[in-house]
Amino acid sequence: MYWEFHEDGGRQAIRKGKWKGVRNNAGTAASKWELYNLGTDPQETKDLAAIEPLVIQQLEEIARQSHHPSDVPAWNFKNN
Repeated sequence: MYWEFHEDGGRQAIRKGKWKGVRNNAGTAASKWELYNLGTDPQETKDLAAIEPLVIQQLEEIARQSHHPSDVPAWNFKNN
């Protein structure tokens, strides 16, 4: 499942099985994905992005495929 919001700098999120990826400030080039294992950390307290780069790559590909550019420039994220 993929979803995005354009308010407050933009946010993207992906749920794939036990994994949830979150990208805050998606409208900025410096934004990074956070990664949580909802099976062991349902409160999303431990970001695993640094130790699970392959999962991050999969989520980035899902985001690229799922995001559709808008005619409204403010609704387009950088790095997509």
